Amino acid sequence: MDIQKILDLTDKTLHNSKIEISEIPNINLYMEQVLSFLNDELLEFKRNSKDKIYTKSMINNYVKSQVLSKPDNKKYTPNHVIELLLIFYMKQILSLEDIKSLLEYSLSENNLKEAYSSYLKHTSSEYLDISSEINGYIDIIQNDDELKNDETKVLILISLLTAKASAYKMFSEKLIDSFKNHKEK
Repeated sequence: MDIQKILDLTDKTLHNSKIEISEIPNINLYMEQVLSFLNDELLEFKRNSKDKIYTKSMINNYVKSQVLSKPDNKKYTPNHVIELLLIFYMKQILSLEDIKSLLEYSLSENNLKEAYSSYLKHTSSEYLDISSEINGYIDIIQNDDELKNDETKVLILISLLTAKASAYKMFSEKLIDSFKNHKEK
């Protein structure tokens, strides 16, 4: 198992994946401009060159299903871009219905930038923790005398990571359900 390649991949994946508020255009944008901005800025998330981060249909469906607030005269504000970023980050794990519930419950136009800034700040420290945790998993796997085969070591690393992701996903869903139940009462 090439440890350095895995560590490089960890660094590349975790540290190049955020869009700061200062990078978001401070003007209203048409759909094509929003698509261009998001697809360029979120390029690191593509698994292959044919993937699309966002399409016109996706954004229109988010508006239609009220996951994303309606544009103003076909123009998207910086807040819309922030909503789309939050949707993008969360949809990797959560259903759109859960994201809609969470955004309805938690966000208003007034606290959207504040919430996104806080998200960025806290994910920076989380990414350091994740990087450290992956290093710990690699150490455990490398020192496991029962694991002789590099392919098996990679399988175990991926299994550990997906188990943790699954646990976080399950807890996030339970937390959203708790908010929904509280809101309905």
